[in-house]
Amino acid sequence: MIQAANVLNILLIESNAKDRDFISQYLLPQGSELPKYVVEHTSTLTEGLERIRKGDIDVILLDIALPESHGIEAFNFVNEEAPEIPVIVLTGLDDMSMARQTLQLGAQDFLVKDSINTQLLKRSINYSRERKQLLTKLEQTSEERFKTLIEKNTDAMIVLNKDDHILFVNSAVEGFLGESCDELIGKKYTYDSKVGKIKKVNLPQKNGNEKLVETQVSNITWEKNSDKLVTIRDITEFHKVENLKQQISEFQRISKLKDQFLGTVSHELRTPLTIIRGAIGNMIDGIVGSLSEQQAKVMNIANNNVSRLARIIDDLLDLSRLESEKVRINPRQIDMDVFIENIVQSFELLAQEKEITIVQEKDEKMPSLYADPDMLAQVMNNLLSNAFRYAKSKIIIKVKKQKSIFDEKERQEIMQSTYVKAPIEYVQITVVDDGPGIPKEQIGDLFNKFVQLNRPIGGAGYKGTGLGLAICKAIIDQHQGKIWAHSEEEQGTQFHVLLSHYDESKIFYANLYEGISDANLNHSPLCALIIFINNIDELYEKATRDSVQDMMVDIQREIQTNLLRKADRIAFYPYKGLIMVQVQIDRNGGERYKEKISEMVERISCVGKMGKINAHCTVGLSIYPEESKKAPELLSIAYKNAQKRRVLIVDDEQSILDMIVLLLRVKEYIVETAFDGNTGLEMVHEFNPDVVVLDIMMPGLDGWEVCRRLRADPRTKDISIIILTASLEKNIHAKAESFNAILMTKPYETKKLLSVLKAESQSHEGEFRF
Repeated sequence: MIQAANVLNILLIESNAKDRDFISQYLLPQGSELPKYVVEHTSTLTEGLERIRKGDIDVILLDIALPESHGIEAFNFVNEEAPEIPVIVLTGLDDMSMARQTLQLGAQDFLVKDSINTQLLKRSINYSRERKQLLTKLEQTSEERFKTLIEKNTDAMIVLNKDDHILFVNSAVEGFLGESCDELIGKKYTYDSKVGKIKKVNLPQKNGNEKLVETQVSNITWEKNSDKLVTIRDITEFHKVENLKQQISEFQRISKLKDQFLGTVSHELRTPLTIIRGAIGNMIDGIVGSLSEQQAKVMNIANNNVSRLARIIDDLLDLSRLESEKVRINPRQIDMDVFIENIVQSFELLAQEKEITIVQEKDEKMPSLYADPDMLAQVMNNLLSNAFRYAKSKIIIKVKKQKSIFDEKERQEIMQSTYVKAPIEYVQITVVDDGPGIPKEQIGDLFNKFVQLNRPIGGAGYKGTGLGLAICKAIIDQHQGKIWAHSEEEQGTQFHVLLSHYDESKIFYANLYEGISDANLNHSPLCALIIFINNIDELYEKATRDSVQDMMVDIQREIQTNLLRKADRIAFYPYKGLIMVQVQIDRNGGERYKEKISEMVERISCVGKMGKINAHCTVGLSIYPEESKKAPELLSIAYKNAQKRRVLIVDDEQSILDMIVLLLRVKEYIVETAFDGNTGLEMVHEFNPDVVVLDIMMPGLDGWEVCRRLRADPRTKDISIIILTASLEKNIHAKAESFNAILMTKPYETKKLLSVLKAESQSHEGEFRF
């Protein structure tokens, strides 16, 4: 390991590979920040102890959930091997009690893995090292040096005599005990001063509030006397977080019990319901004998109620999943003309049966929606089922563009929650029936569970579950939309749904604004990665649209499952061949992500007309705030970095072609070649290069004629041309300039060729625009 005054050598003993990677990344160099952390890790305690014996370690990060030695035993082994090295214990929520016990045995700190971030980890390392040094130097240094060390410590420290009178305090104590250092000297310390045990104490403050602190008392020698050192740490905010975690844990426990109960109820009720329904069906069909008219009537009533009970069970399960947010939304671009037409077709038989006319009223050039098509279909089916239940002769489905129906307060809340600063545009869907209407005083209860309004029913004897509209509201809420009703008695009823239309720029920018806000709160850099599917056109050509979009979803899930942690703030939104990933990590960590993402994507395929087609991608990244503080600029930078430049080389010397191809592919250019001018022109139209590297003297069309034709064709007139030739013809420079081409002579300099190529290809890179 490195030995330097501004370098700390960290040994991480951690069995979980993913945790090792992320903890190591938190300690990667941040510009000119000092000290720098050099991390070496082992996956077992045995390996860790062997590494400790080699020396040159400043701090040990120890997972106390190692397979071979668990909890306090693991800490004791490490502490016995190197009592002079500060140890920070890494733990999960279920190991908190054990972690606290290690503090009594000499550990300097403990960290909960799910709560670790860069700032907290570095602070803990520095604090632990300082505290360990302080306790060690108590026996080695003079009183004045010891006082200086205490005074500079950020934690409050108090020296007590055997009678618990205060002999010395550092300046940090004033913020805890509310008195000056001079006033505290000689006073009795009134809190528990038992050595070893960590205690929680509520310290009253002058403003009437209390500050929750942890105190720990250690034996020391002070002026040759056996005295005590009290260390006080403010844990008020940490305690709030702990309480919140406990509340979340309790909520998750109750939610899990509810899900288990509903799952059990579903299974236990559906099985006997199936048997009952089958038995009733057999009786109605006369399989077990003929029924009298009265018996048949009773059986039909029973059958209708069994069907109703089955619907209630299904609706309960749907609503429970939606409310627990366990339903995964898969939003896609929805063509509203096609979507509404399909919905209407599914109700045509019912409309004929009830002699009800369905009328469609749609704006021309309807924008697409960005929503989960299956969930939206469920909403429409529920609304239309309600309409058919009460309509007399006509149902109208209206679809129109809408700026917003939210009041100003609601609009501001939406804009703040989504970070969308541009006007929000929507698609409004309205289902209208000409039924008896709903009293105004009952409108407010429509979307509550199990609500059955006293509204006359069109179909005799029909009863709903009272859950359909509650399910509709839960689905629309998850889409950040709005659903409401308007009705007057004897005037029919209108149900309105408002959802965002499909707007790629708002989707991407809203997502990135949220990521930037989170990064600012955590004082962390933000890495935005753009994944560019290079062969997206080929995929759409050779496979169905649904197959390609399924592949994009598979890519997203693969990355999230195998690379990213739940604690990370991540969001994905596909746009053509693009996916965006955000992680709070610096450039070095981002480059590692980039490599791993590329490997994952290359393994994923979609089913085309002629078999499986693999996705091919490039990944670009940008760093906030290092490269820009503006979302559009960050996206443009990442987008540019994700685009591979396309170069066509036209030369009749095979060795020249081979050499340039080898060079450019290493530099991540996409390269194609042609051996003569005619083939070169054909390749330009097929390959669509950013730059053409062109020889002059070739069989067939020479280089000058190729230049002339490229500049004369509107499709190719703006392509950059680099003339790479050994020709010494007269006025060659003026001729190249007349075609707006760059002239380079053979033998060429590799660095110069790469520099010219980079400049020319970048001039063709697209900004991130929608």
